[in-house]
Amino acid sequence: ASAEATASAPPVVADAETPIAGETPLAAATSLPVTPEAVGGKVTGSVSGADVAGLVVTLHGFDHAADAGGPQETVTLTGVTDAKGNFVFDGLEMPENRIYVADALYQGVTYSSEFATAAIGVSELAIPPLKVYETTADYSTLAFDQVHFFIDIADGTAQVIGVYTFSNTSEKAILVQSTTEVPFLKMPADAQNIGFDISQNSAPLLAAEAGFAIQPSETPYALVAFYTLPYEGKAQIVQPFALPASSALVLVPDGVKVKSDQLTEGQVQNFQGKDYREYLGAALQSGDTLTLSLSGTPKTTGATTSADSKQNLLIGVPMIFSTFDLTSALWEFSATTM
Repeated sequence: ASAEATASAPPVVADAETPIAGETPLAAATSLPVTPEAVGGKVTGSVSGADVAGLVVTLHGFDHAADAGGPQETVTLTGVTDAKGNFVFDGLEMPENRIYVADALYQGVTYSSEFATAAIGVSELAIPPLKVYETTADYSTLAFDQVHFFIDIADGTAQVIGVYTFSNTSEKAILVQSTTEVPFLKMPADAQNIGFDISQNSAPLLAAEAGFAIQPSETPYALVAFYTLPYEGKAQIVQPFALPASSALVLVPDGVKVKSDQLTEGQVQNFQGKDYREYLGAALQSGDTLTLSLSGTPKTTGATTSADSKQNLLIGVPMIFSTFDLTSALWEFSATTM
């Protein structure tokens, strides 16, 4: 049966930018000016997957308010898919440039469509189709395409940022039921101030009950893990791997000595006025560790504090690796001194 939709509450809005797949702004109680458009528009869409009958679908509508910084949510309706996964929302206003996006909950994972925008005079709008997947908690099918570690030293602390890229080429969404860690991104036993982030160029992680999900995607995922270690002239990093990695790259401040049987010394790169030496590593298997000993002090010194160092690293990773922007992640959580 079709999903008959009627407004259940006065229009509400949210402080959010233009919505994208995997991202739904939160609502706040602020009214928008009423646009005198005829009511009678229709939004249609479909969900594909193994069992798509009777799924709850939520439709979100966004308008541009003159006194707001971006699109504001003005429509939030729910419906149910028919036996073939189709859904219909009737009796809708269709003002020009209104944005509609739909999401569906399946096996505890929320899947979102791409958005559709109403043109002037349009009375029916089709939401891009969305696909749902069977879920699994088994992440052993994943493998890291690349792993990069970027290390800086300041105020007796070694700040380490690891960037992990991988793809989910399976036919299932991998469900991670945790809000404090990523189970396949392992940290050294003595790591402190642990945190996790995601690149804005990564395929998006999906919201799930008590965690997140990694759906099959042609776009690679790029997750970031960062932590600190005490550094009083020397430190040893024993980095465990829960998944295989095709290669590893380590960047350290030039002047800091690195000793490791698993790494080969490479070239020097200049970054934000400081030189960093690269060290290249071969493939690693699940259960392996990458062990390196650091000693000495960076050749380039200054008044940078450990807090500034961490911020500079987080901002600078996009410049080193060309794809990462940690300051505008789609999803983020951290746990300190785990």
